[in-house]
Amino acid sequence: MVKPAKSLFGGVLALFVFLFASVEAATTTTVTKGGPTPSAAPTFFFPSPAPTSLPSTKPSGGSDNSTMRSCPGPLIPNIHNLKIQTCMDSCCLKCPAINNFYEPNKVDNVLTAAYITRQISLGLVLFMTISYLVLPGKRSQPHISVLFLTVSLSLWFAAFDVMPGITNACANDYESATSSNSKLCGIQGVLIIYLTQTSALWCSLLIYKLHL
Repeated sequence: MVKPAKSLFGGVLALFVFLFASVEAATTTTVTKGGPTPSAAPTFFFPSPAPTSLPSTKPSGGSDNSTMRSCPGPLIPNIHNLKIQTCMDSCCLKCPAINNFYEPNKVDNVLTAAYITRQISLGLVLFMTISYLVLPGKRSQPHISVLFLTVSLSLWFAAFDVMPGITNACANDYESATSSNSKLCGIQGVLIIYLTQTSALWCSLLIYKLHL
Protein backbone atom coordinates (compact mmCIF):
# COMPACT_ATOMS: atom_id res chain seq x y z
CA MET A 1 0.00 0.00 0.00
CA VAL A 2 2.87 2.32 0.81
CA LYS A 3 4.74 1.54 -2.42
CA PRO A 4 1.80 2.39 -4.74
CA ALA A 5 1.26 5.63 -2.77
CA LYS A 6 4.92 6.62 -3.17
CA SER A 7 4.84 5.77 -6.85
CA LEU A 8 1.69 7.83 -7.32
CA PHE A 9 3.16 10.78 -5.41
CA GLY A 10 6.38 10.61 -7.42
CA GLY A 11 4.45 10.53 -10.68
CA VAL A 12 2.35 13.56 -9.68
CA LEU A 13 5.51 15.47 -8.68
CA ALA A 14 7.22 14.60 -11.96
CA LEU A 15 4.16 15.72 -13.91
CA PHE A 16 4.06 19.01 -12.02
CA VAL A 17 7.73 19.69 -12.74
CA PHE A 18 7.21 18.86 -16.42
CA LEU A 19 4.22 21.22 -16.70
CA PHE A 20 6.07 24.04 -14.95
CA ALA A 21 9.04 23.66 -17.30
CA SER A 22 6.74 23.71 -20.34
CA VAL A 23 5.00 26.93 -19.21
CA GLU A 24 8.35 28.61 -18.58
CA ALA A 25 9.62 27.66 -22.03
CA ALA A 26 6.44 28.95 -23.68
CA THR A 27 6.71 32.31 -21.89
CA THR A 28 10.31 32.75 -23.03
CA THR A 29 9.39 31.96 -26.64
CA THR A 30 6.52 34.49 -26.62
CA VAL A 31 8.68 37.31 -25.36
CA THR A 32 11.36 36.56 -27.95
CA LYS A 33 8.85 36.71 -30.82
CA GLY A 34 7.24 39.96 -29.62
CA GLY A 35 10.42 41.98 -29.59
CA PRO A 36 13.87 42.17 -28.15
CA THR A 37 14.19 41.39 -24.53
CA PRO A 38 15.02 44.55 -22.62
CA SER A 39 18.24 44.27 -20.81
CA ALA A 40 19.90 46.48 -18.30
CA ALA A 41 21.84 49.37 -19.83
CA PRO A 42 25.55 48.71 -19.81
CA THR A 43 27.54 50.83 -17.45
CA PHE A 44 30.71 52.35 -18.81
CA PHE A 45 33.46 53.54 -16.60
CA PHE A 46 35.58 56.25 -18.25
CA PRO A 47 39.11 56.54 -17.02
CA SER A 48 39.61 59.81 -15.15
CA PRO A 49 42.47 61.87 -16.62
CA ALA A 50 45.44 62.34 -14.42
CA PRO A 51 45.76 65.96 -13.21
CA THR A 52 48.32 67.83 -15.26
CA SER A 53 50.42 70.42 -13.52
CA LEU A 54 50.45 73.83 -15.22
CA PRO A 55 53.78 75.48 -15.79
CA SER A 56 54.68 77.99 -13.15
CA THR A 57 54.06 81.61 -14.19
CA LYS A 58 56.73 82.87 -11.89
CA PRO A 59 59.94 83.30 -13.85
CA SER A 60 63.08 81.84 -12.49
CA GLY A 61 65.71 84.05 -11.02
CA GLY A 62 67.82 83.91 -14.14
CA SER A 63 64.99 85.11 -16.43
CA ASP A 64 63.95 88.19 -14.42
CA ASN A 65 66.41 90.45 -16.17
CA SER A 66 65.49 89.17 -19.64
CA THR A 67 61.79 89.78 -18.90
CA MET A 68 62.46 93.34 -17.80
CA ARG A 69 64.54 94.03 -20.88
CA SER A 70 62.10 92.62 -23.43
CA CYS A 71 59.56 95.34 -24.26
CA PRO A 72 57.53 95.49 -27.48
CA GLY A 73 58.30 98.45 -29.70
CA PRO A 74 58.16 101.38 -29.44
CA LEU A 75 58.62 100.81 -25.70
CA ILE A 76 62.07 100.69 -24.15
CA PRO A 77 63.10 98.82 -20.97
CA ASN A 78 62.88 100.73 -17.70
CA ILE A 79 66.40 99.88 -16.55
CA HIS A 80 66.42 102.72 -14.00
CA ASN A 81 63.10 101.73 -12.35
CA LEU A 82 61.70 105.22 -12.94
CA LYS A 83 58.28 106.15 -11.53
CA ILE A 84 57.14 108.70 -14.11
CA GLN A 85 54.06 109.15 -16.28
CA THR A 86 55.63 107.63 -19.38
CA CYS A 87 56.75 104.45 -17.60
CA MET A 88 54.67 101.48 -16.48
CA ASP A 89 56.33 98.61 -14.65
CA SER A 90 59.32 97.49 -16.70
CA CYS A 91 58.68 99.45 -19.92
CA CYS A 92 58.67 103.13 -20.89
CA LEU A 93 57.79 105.33 -23.83
CA LYS A 94 60.90 106.83 -25.35
CA CYS A 95 61.15 110.60 -25.01
CA PRO A 96 59.72 112.64 -26.65
CA ALA A 97 56.59 110.58 -26.06
CA ILE A 98 54.62 112.33 -28.80
CA ASN A 99 56.79 110.66 -31.45
CA ASN A 100 55.35 107.27 -30.47
CA PHE A 101 51.83 108.22 -31.62
CA TYR A 102 52.66 109.43 -35.13
CA GLU A 103 54.37 108.06 -38.20
CA PRO A 104 58.18 108.05 -38.16
CA ASN A 105 59.73 111.50 -38.80
CA LYS A 106 56.30 113.18 -38.96
CA VAL A 107 56.83 115.18 -35.76
CA ASP A 108 60.39 115.98 -36.81
CA ASN A 109 59.10 117.35 -40.10
CA VAL A 110 56.62 119.60 -38.27
CA LEU A 111 59.38 120.86 -35.96
CA THR A 112 61.63 121.49 -38.95
CA ALA A 113 58.88 123.50 -40.67
CA ALA A 114 58.33 125.52 -37.48
CA TYR A 115 62.08 126.13 -37.19
CA ILE A 116 62.29 127.40 -40.78
CA THR A 117 59.27 129.66 -40.22
CA ARG A 118 60.88 131.12 -37.08
CA GLN A 119 64.13 131.81 -38.91
CA ILE A 120 62.33 133.62 -41.72
CA SER A 121 60.33 135.64 -39.19
CA LEU A 122 63.50 136.43 -37.25
CA GLY A 123 65.21 137.66 -40.42
CA LEU A 124 62.30 139.97 -41.27
CA VAL A 125 62.12 141.36 -37.74
CA LEU A 126 65.89 141.97 -37.71
CA PHE A 127 65.54 143.83 -41.01
CA MET A 128 62.92 146.11 -39.42
CA THR A 129 65.10 146.60 -36.35
CA ILE A 130 68.12 147.62 -38.42
CA SER A 131 65.94 149.91 -40.53
CA TYR A 132 64.61 151.76 -37.49
CA LEU A 133 68.13 152.03 -36.11
CA VAL A 134 69.76 153.56 -39.19
CA LEU A 135 66.96 155.55 -40.79
CA PRO A 136 66.65 159.16 -39.59
CA GLY A 137 63.73 160.11 -37.41
CA LYS A 138 62.86 156.53 -36.47
CA ARG A 139 64.39 156.66 -33.00
CA SER A 140 62.03 159.32 -31.70
CA GLN A 141 58.45 159.15 -30.48
CA PRO A 142 56.21 157.53 -31.56
CA HIS A 143 58.39 155.48 -33.94
CA ILE A 144 60.73 154.32 -31.22
CA SER A 145 57.98 152.04 -29.89
CA VAL A 146 58.26 150.05 -33.14
CA LEU A 147 62.02 149.76 -32.58
CA PHE A 148 61.56 148.40 -29.07
CA LEU A 149 58.87 145.98 -30.27
CA THR A 150 61.07 144.60 -33.06
CA VAL A 151 64.02 144.18 -30.68
CA SER A 152 61.78 142.30 -28.24
CA LEU A 153 60.40 140.09 -31.02
CA SER A 154 63.91 139.33 -32.29
CA LEU A 155 64.98 138.13 -28.86
CA TRP A 156 61.73 136.15 -28.51
CA PHE A 157 62.34 134.25 -31.75
CA ALA A 158 65.97 133.63 -30.79
CA ALA A 159 64.94 132.25 -27.37
CA PHE A 160 63.32 129.24 -29.04
CA ASP A 161 66.71 128.18 -30.36
CA VAL A 162 68.69 128.32 -27.13
CA MET A 163 68.55 124.52 -27.36
CA PRO A 164 68.26 123.73 -31.08
CA GLY A 165 66.43 120.70 -32.42
CA ILE A 166 64.41 118.57 -30.02
CA THR A 167 67.09 118.42 -27.32
CA ASN A 168 65.06 120.92 -25.31
CA ALA A 169 62.23 118.38 -25.07
CA CYS A 170 64.09 115.59 -23.26
CA ALA A 171 66.67 115.34 -20.51
CA ASN A 172 67.41 111.73 -21.50
CA ASP A 173 65.75 108.82 -23.30
CA TYR A 174 63.10 108.55 -20.56
CA GLU A 175 62.40 111.96 -18.97
CA SER A 176 61.08 115.18 -20.44
CA ALA A 177 63.26 118.20 -19.79
CA THR A 178 62.20 120.44 -16.91
CA SER A 179 63.87 123.20 -14.94
CA SER A 180 64.86 120.63 -12.30
CA ASN A 181 66.79 118.26 -14.59
CA SER A 182 67.98 120.64 -17.36
CA LYS A 183 69.49 124.09 -16.78
CA LEU A 184 69.18 125.08 -20.42
CA CYS A 185 65.49 124.17 -20.37
CA GLY A 186 65.00 126.42 -17.33
CA ILE A 187 66.84 129.30 -19.01
CA GLN A 188 64.84 128.89 -22.18
CA GLY A 189 61.56 128.83 -20.27
CA VAL A 190 62.40 132.04 -18.38
CA LEU A 191 63.46 133.85 -21.57
CA ILE A 192 60.38 132.82 -23.53
CA ILE A 193 57.97 133.85 -20.76
CA TYR A 194 59.77 137.16 -20.10
CA LEU A 195 60.09 138.12 -23.78
CA THR A 196 56.48 137.10 -24.50
CA GLN A 197 55.25 139.52 -21.85
CA THR A 198 57.67 142.22 -23.01
CA SER A 199 56.53 141.91 -26.63
CA ALA A 200 52.88 142.02 -25.56
CA LEU A 201 53.48 145.21 -23.55
CA TRP A 202 55.37 146.98 -26.35
CA CYS A 203 52.69 145.93 -28.85
CA SER A 204 49.95 147.29 -26.57
CA LEU A 205 51.85 150.56 -26.16
CA LEU A 206 52.29 150.87 -29.93
CA ILE A 207 48.56 150.30 -30.54
CA TYR A 208 47.75 152.90 -27.89
CA LYS A 209 50.03 155.50 -29.51
CA LEU A 210 48.59 154.84 -32.97
CA HIS A 211 45.13 155.74 -31.64
CA LEU A 212 46.16 159.02 -30.04
